[in-house]
Amino acid sequence: MILGEALSKIGKQPLAKLLQTKVLGPLGLDHTVESVTAATPAPVLHAFSGERRDFFDVSPTKPFYEETTSWNGQWGTPMGANETTNVDDLITTAVAIGSGRLLSKSSYEAMTGPNLIGFGTREPECSPECFPQTEAGPPT
Repeated sequence: MILGEALSKIGKQPLAKLLQTKVLGPLGLDHTVESVTAATPAPVLHAFSGERRDFFDVSPTKPFYEETTSWNGQWGTPMGANETTNVDDLITTAVAIGSGRLLSKSSYEAMTGPNLIGFGTREPECSPECFPQTEAGPPT
């Protein structure tokens, strides 16, 4: 929320307009639009989650999921940052992110360079999932 407000102030325009000008427009994402509600244009890929298992006190041994398609994705995101898209724009976005299309060469290198290997330390309370990233992979 704070980052969205900061970007809006720095860019001197609402976040949705800033995203359109700096990201969506340059990438040609004609079917990606701001959404301020949980409404998702058809056709929609349905989503499911088990994240409220503990809330409903469902045993870990019992299968549990619920449809989350209509959960409001706007909660916890800055106004203007919640977007809906179609599969074509999703593919375009993935390729653009992976290739660093909107980044400077130095920013792309910072995002993908091998200097990230080994960054961080193991958090004991997050073991075994959290571990330092190395070329050898997770510790055994």
